[in-house]
Amino acid sequence: MSATRIGKPPSLTSAVVELGEWRRHMERQLQAIVSEARGENAGVVVAIDVALIPLLRLILTEGGNAVDTLAPHGMQGDFLVLGSGGVPAEASAVLFLIRPSAEAAHHVRDLLLHARRTTELWTPSVCFVPRRSFDCEAVWQAAGVWSSLAVVTELACPLAPWDDDVLTMEWPSLWADACSRSSPVAAEQVAQSLLDIQTVFGHIPDIKAKGDVSCQAVQLMLTKRRQQTLEAEDAAEAAAAAVGGSSAAPPPAATSLAARAVAAAAGVGLAATGTAPGAGASSGAQGGAAAAAASAGGAGGAGGGGHVGGAGGGAGGSEAARAETVKCGAISAAILIDRNVDPVTPLIHSLTVEALLDDLVGLSAGLARVSHDIAFGSSADGDGAAAGGAGAAAASDASAEGGAGAGGVPRPPVEVFFNSDDNEWVGVRDVHIHAAGQLINRRSQELQAFKDLAKTLRDKDVAAMRDYVSSMRDFEKAKQALPRVLRLVKLLKQEAERPDFMGEWHCMSDPFLGGGNKATKAMAEKLVASRSMPHRPLRLACLAAASEGGMRQHDLDSLRKALAESYGFDFAMVPDTLEAMGLLRVNRAGGIFATSSSSDWNWPTLMSTLRLGEDFGDDERDPQDISFVTSCIAPLSVRLVQAALALPIGKDAMKALGGDEVGASSFPPQGGWSAIEPALKACPGRWLECLQLVGPKSMARKVGVSAIGGPAGAAAGSATMAGRIPASARGGSAGAAADDGREDLVEEEPRKTVLVYFVGGVTFAEVAALRWLGERLPFDFLIATTHITSGRKLMEQAVEASQMGGSLDLVPDSS
Repeated sequence: MSATRIGKPPSLTSAVVELGEWRRHMERQLQAIVSEARGENAGVVVAIDVALIPLLRLILTEGGNAVDTLAPHGMQGDFLVLGSGGVPAEASAVLFLIRPSAEAAHHVRDLLLHARRTTELWTPSVCFVPRRSFDCEAVWQAAGVWSSLAVVTELACPLAPWDDDVLTMEWPSLWADACSRSSPVAAEQVAQSLLDIQTVFGHIPDIKAKGDVSCQAVQLMLTKRRQQTLEAEDAAEAAAAAVGGSSAAPPPAATSLAARAVAAAAGVGLAATGTAPGAGASSGAQGGAAAAAASAGGAGGAGGGGHVGGAGGGAGGSEAARAETVKCGAISAAILIDRNVDPVTPLIHSLTVEALLDDLVGLSAGLARVSHDIAFGSSADGDGAAAGGAGAAAASDASAEGGAGAGGVPRPPVEVFFNSDDNEWVGVRDVHIHAAGQLINRRSQELQAFKDLAKTLRDKDVAAMRDYVSSMRDFEKAKQALPRVLRLVKLLKQEAERPDFMGEWHCMSDPFLGGGNKATKAMAEKLVASRSMPHRPLRLACLAAASEGGMRQHDLDSLRKALAESYGFDFAMVPDTLEAMGLLRVNRAGGIFATSSSSDWNWPTLMSTLRLGEDFGDDERDPQDISFVTSCIAPLSVRLVQAALALPIGKDAMKALGGDEVGASSFPPQGGWSAIEPALKACPGRWLECLQLVGPKSMARKVGVSAIGGPAGAAAGSATMAGRIPASARGGSAGAAADDGREDLVEEEPRKTVLVYFVGGVTFAEVAALRWLGERLPFDFLIATTHITSGRKLMEQAVEASQMGGSLDLVPDSS
C-alpha cells in the first residue's frame, strides 16, 4: 500500500527558463522505450534500479504518478525494484531500467539465470540511464545471457528538473567514482548535458570553469560541438547537391536531443521551446543555407562554436559579433565548479530551513517523509496559536484531517512535496531557521486580514467583491499549507537547538572564526570512541584539516587506526577515499619525494581575498551577505560565482545597490576571475574562461587556459556581465558611472540568466545563497548539478566507495 502523498511534482510554470518542454521530452523518450520493450506482448513489467527512483520521480510527473505516465504505453502493474524480489509469474516481457553499475548488472544477470533454470517465458530488455556500458554487457556475456536480451537501448537524460531553478542528474556515485578511479564518465556526462542545454535553450556565449573535471567537461563539449558543426556542414552540402545547389526547405524537426543538436548546428531554430536558441534571428526555423549566407557579424547556429583559438587577451572578434553573441540564447553565461574546489561548505551545518529539512529529515526528488502529525496536525497540537490568529484557525481546521488512528495507534508517515508550487514553503525555505517563525507569523496575520475583509465586502463595489472571490482559492491553499510549514519549522528548530547539534555546529565553525580547531579534533575523537554515526566524526576531521592547511601524516595515521578499531577494518581506507574526493586535505611533509594534497589549498588567502568571514548583519530576518546560510562563513563556491560576474561582495558592497557609495576595496573590481587570481590558485584545480562566438566562421576562444589557471586577458571576457552593475556598485567612481551612462542599467536592462553547474553535488546552502543574490541583483540563476548533496551524504558516499573497493560505477563503452 502506497503512503499518503501531499502535493505534486513542480509544475515548472515559473521556471527560470522553459523547463517544462525539457521534462516532457524525457517523458516521451521513456514512453517510447517502454512501448518498444513491450513489442507484441500484452504488457511489460518495468524493473528499476533503486538508484534511479529519485530521477524517475522528477521525469514522470503526469498526474503526479509515475505509473500513470507509463501505463498507457504498456506498463503492467507497479515498478519492480531490482533486488527486492523475482519477476511476477504473469509477466510476458520485462524492461530493466538501470544505471551502468556493477550491482545493477549482477541483479539483471541473476534474474536472467533464474528465468533460464525455471523455464520462465518472458522477453527481457535493458535500458541504460544515461548511456550503455561495455562492462555491464561483458558481465552478461560471461554468464551466457547476453543473447537472450531482445532490446538494449539507453535513455539519454543527463539532467532532470528538481525545481523551477534546479536541474540534477541524481547520480551521487558519479563524483566519487570520478575521483577515486579518475573515471572520465563525470566529464562526459557534464559535457553532454551542456550540449543538450544549448540545443534546447540556445548558445551560451561566456563559459567559465574551475576544477579539473569541469575544465575537462568544457573542453570535451567544445570538441563535440566542433564535430557537430562539421557534420552539419557536410549534411548541408549533401542536401544542396541533391537539389541541384538550390536552397532547400528547412529539414524536419528533430525528435531527439542528439538530432536536434546537429540541426541546431546547421542553423535550424527550435520554435517549440519558445526561445531563440540557434540563429541570430529571433523567430522561425532557418535552413542550413540561410545560416551559411548569414553575415559575419554572427548569425550562425547554436552549434557553431568549437574551433579552439589560441590563448590571448580580449574577447576577440568585432563588437558586432560580441553583441550578437549575447543575444543568441536564453542563458547568458555558464560557470562550472568542481565540488573539491569548495570542500568546506557542505561539511558545515547549514541553518536554512530547506538545508535542515534535507539534513535532519531527508529530501529525495523534492519529496520528504514526515509524520502524520506534521502533515495534518493533531487534536492536541497548539501550533496555530504560536503563529497568530489565522494560523490558529488554520491549524484547527487541518487537525480535523488526521491525528492518531483508532485506539491511539500511530498513523504511517506521509510523503509531502516541497517545491516552488507551494507559496508558503517558498517564503521560508531559504531563510535562517531563527527567522522563519517570524515570517510565518507575519504571513498568518496577512491571511487573517484577508479573512476579516469579508466582513466589509457589503460596503465594496462589485469589482472588489470579484477580486476577493478570485483570491479565495489561493487563500484556501495557504490556509492548509501554512500550518504544515509551521509544524515542520518548529520540529526543525527544536532539532537544531539540541545541545549535541549546536555543539557540533560550534566545533565546525570555530576553526573558521578564529577559535582554533582544538575543540573540533577533540569532539571528533570523542565521537569515534563512542562509535557514533561515522559521518559525524568524519565531517569534523575534514573541517579541522581544511582550517589548518592539511592534516599531518601522524594525525592521519591516528585517525585511520581509530576508525578501524571502532567501526571495522573497512573504515581504515575511508580517509584515502575522502582525500581522493577532495574533502580531506592531507599534508605529507618530509623528504624530497614527499607529496602534499594541500599544495593547492591556502585557507587564509581564500578568507581574505574572498571575504568569506563577512558578517551577514545583526538581523537574521534581513541578512546583508550570503554568510547567513551557515551563520559562519560565506560559501566559497558562491563567492567564486560573484567574482566571475564581477558582482559586489560583502554587506557594505550590497548596500551600494541601494544608493550608498562605498570604496573599491569592498569587493573585487571589474574583471571577473582575473581580479582574484590569488584565490583561484589557493583552491584545487585548473580554471578556464572561454568565449563561444557565433558566426559562419565562429570559434570558441579560450582565454588564458593553463595548468594552474591564470587567464591573461579575462577582463574582456567578463565585461558583458559586469557592465550590468553600475560603476558605483562595482567599486568604480560615481563620475565613471555618469560618463558611460550606465547608472540606471540595473533597472532598464532585462534580467539575464546564468547557469551555475556544480560538478560533484550542490548543497541547499549554496542554492539558498544564489537565490538570495538573484533577489537583489538583475540575475536569474539556473543551477545544474550531478546531485543534491550534504555533508552527511558525502561522508556516506565515501564510506560506501571505500567498502566497494573505490568503484561504484562502471566505465561506459567509449564507442
